[in-house]
Amino acid sequence: MIWVALGALVFAIIVGLGALTGAPYLPILAAERERVLDELGFAAGQTLLDLGSGDGTMLLAVARRGGVAIGIEINPFWWLVSVLRTRRYRGQIQVYLGSFWDRQWPAADVVYVFLIARFTAKLEQECAVRLKQTTTLASYGFALPQVRAQRQNGALYLYQYPLDGR
Repeated sequence: MIWVALGALVFAIIVGLGALTGAPYLPILAAERERVLDELGFAAGQTLLDLGSGDGTMLLAVARRGGVAIGIEINPFWWLVSVLRTRRYRGQIQVYLGSFWDRQWPAADVVYVFLIARFTAKLEQECAVRLKQTTTLASYGFALPQVRAQRQNGALYLYQYPLDGR
């Protein structure tokens, strides 16, 4: 009985880790995921960096379109699920364990994030520093507080980096 309780506690801590550093695990619906990629005009040969890649669902959608997908996930449980789910596409998908706040971001055509509101100001600052080549930031769910979206479609906010005049 103690092992079940201990296991449940460890699992709760692991699952809650994402909520403390960015966002809790909440998968985007399949129709919305495809709409996001369509809105981006995402095409074969492009690269998408998914900050907080969860179970790898967005990574798989990108690979199925012929793109390259890179995910960074802090939660060891979801990272492992993602690695196992994406192994068929290991030539197109890389998944790293760690915090996207601390890890270097590889170059990408698109940076995708499904964050919560309290971290958007920090994300805005990080993007201004890290995104030096032409990159689209696709923020699902929440707008950045100081930068005006280039385009918005429902819950999807699109920004172009580097920012002009900043």
